[in-house]
Amino acid sequence: MADALGRMISLNLRVNGMLSPRERVRQIVAQLVGIGGAKSVGFGENRVRSLPDAVAKVLSNHFSFRVNGVVEDKIATNGHAYQRPLKRCARNSRHRTPNCS
Repeated sequence: MADALGRMISLNLRVNGMLSPRERVRQIVAQLVGIGGAKSVGFGENRVRSLPDAVAKVLSNHFSFRVNGVVEDKIATNGHAYQRPLKRCARNSRHRTPNCS
């Protein structure tokens, strides 16, 4: 699981596209944050639900993102924090919802 997750994130960051590297990391955090697992560790905002959730927390900490329903910069460069809504999709659902990948 860890190897596969690392390879997919690495590939995502190396692919040339229209998004800046920071925006790609923001998208990775938005997709990984909150994924649950069999065991959780910690309490409150330090709670880690799974390996993907831990990776999202590390990336958001390193890139100074705040995650609270949206992924936004902790320090706004122009006086306004950047906000991007998180996609809340059923991860283990048999039915796909629109706009969820």
